[in-house]
Amino acid sequence: MKFNSEQELFDEVVRYAESMKEKSVNSYGNCAYRTDCGNKCLVGHLIEDKDYSPLMDDYSGPPVDMLGQKGLLPEYLAAYIPLLADLQLAHDTATSSNYEEFKSELVGALKCVASESNLKYNGVL
Repeated sequence: MKFNSEQELFDEVVRYAESMKEKSVNSYGNCAYRTDCGNKCLVGHLIEDKDYSPLMDDYSGPPVDMLGQKGLLPEYLAAYIPLLADLQLAHDTATSSNYEEFKSELVGALKCVASESNLKYNGVL
């Protein structure tokens, strides 16, 4: 996915987050960009299928800035690493296993990211 601005990227993440049913975790309970059953985290959703590599999820899904350092982050996302790191943290810190509570935690974290990054939260939740 290619974006023209941080706001455009953030809007896509919010749309995706509002559709999420559960946190993206691997079989060990660690956050993952993608799981075997098809779940994606907020950053994993932005990575096109052709650009995803299982190496991205080595060591329990390394921080997004490390993906950049290892040359695993697609070029179309490289300019957004600080925002992506905040989005990754928003996903990773939403810890509830209850669907409604998870969604509430995630939306709350995304609203904080918006505020701190001078972005608009244009979601419906």
